Amino acid sequence: MSLTFPTDKLPYELMLPHQLRMVTSMPNSSLQVLVVDNRPPDYGPGPSDAFLDSVRAEKNMHVMHSDYDHKIDDPAFLARFFTFPEAKDPEGMTIRKATQNRRFPNEMSNLLGMLTLMTQCLDADDDIELCSFLDSDIFVYRRPDGPGMLDMAPAMFDQNPKLIILEPPLLCLHETVAMDSNGVCKEIPPLFDLSQRHMIIHRQRLKSILPLATPWNMTNASFWGTWEKIMTNQMREIGGSGVMQCGYETVVTHPSLDVAPHLTYEEHFEELAKFGGDFPSIPGFNDTYGKGTAVFIDRYEAGKFETELSLREMWGTGPDTRYCMSMRPEKARVDAGLAY
Repeated sequence: MSLTFPTDKLPYELMLPHQLRMVTSMPNSSLQVLVVDNRPPDYGPGPSDAFLDSVRAEKNMHVMHSDYDHKIDDPAFLARFFTFPEAKDPEGMTIRKATQNRRFPNEMSNLLGMLTLMTQCLDADDDIELCSFLDSDIFVYRRPDGPGMLDMAPAMFDQNPKLIILEPPLLCLHETVAMDSNGVCKEIPPLFDLSQRHMIIHRQRLKSILPLATPWNMTNASFWGTWEKIMTNQMREIGGSGVMQCGYETVVTHPSLDVAPHLTYEEHFEELAKFGGDFPSIPGFNDTYGKGTAVFIDRYEAGKFETELSLREMWGTGPDTRYCMSMRPEKARVDAGLAY
């Protein structure tokens, strides 16, 4: 499952095939793929529209739009996931009311998009056990000819019947703990709050604990933080969350969130694009992000990246990653042929 937005910087026609190649070693035909176009009504066409239209006809691909006309003001839609015992009108809370006092312009669409995905997950056919979500700009590495996160997750859920949400392996902890003696990835408690930008969900187990009571007024916090805080607190209480530790089999990473002395998001892709001569331009995207994304994927899938395994990486003070999640690209490393 994934969300797209008209202002996405990275070409989805490159990102989706990349993610599908890396999450499993099985043929992609074994997956049911859902993409939610989370475009608000006041947004025009997006650069990935042609690609989304082209994949609608594929048997295992499902592309749908968020329902802004009906779900924004529907209390029942939100109540399936959250209850609001401290709100003035607990029964009447809607997405619009829950986001009307937010600082960020996309809060309402973020909440709608996330709950649209979760609704489709909960209502999936009975033979679908797990739902995996990756944001459209998340990069994934899988060892060549090795298993992906979706290949290894089922055994982890079978081994721990309390487990509801799994975080994929973090970038700078991938070698600290390997698989156990049965060949099952080890599981460690989340080091930070859970992130909905990448997660694997046991569908029936999540359904069994909903709706979740919010411990504070939802309108006083960013939805992204609220979702993560609620899920983190609930999962910690019941032991329902974990982080995959699979040796060096597979890891995920976010694009750069850094500033000098590291490359910014745009500077990183500008530097990568200099090596993109053999890659075609992507309609709707400038070559910074079209060719730059292609070069990054090519290098990352080949394992051309380095990460220091240390506590300073975990706490955000290392040279390679920011809290093990987002990369800290450097010009010298990119020029030397590395991904970041």
